[in-house]
Amino acid sequence: MMSTDLRLSSLRHVELLDSFIRTAEDALSLQADPFMRDSLGDLLGTLRAERDSYARMAGGDGRAGTA
Repeated sequence: MMSTDLRLSSLRHVELLDSFIRTAEDALSLQADPFMRDSLGDLLGTLRAERDSYARMAGGDGRAGTA
């Protein structure tokens, strides 16, 4: 059985990563430079993969009440 501390910590990481993802998506939507778009796209891929990992550790998709 997973400890409550680990689950809550994982959920907090998911919340923070969601915020970073929104920020990166906003920056990407405003960016015209192809190199910056690629760079931000790579960053988004990394952030989303990290989010998925923490969501799995939380026992679900990372949303409160669904894990």
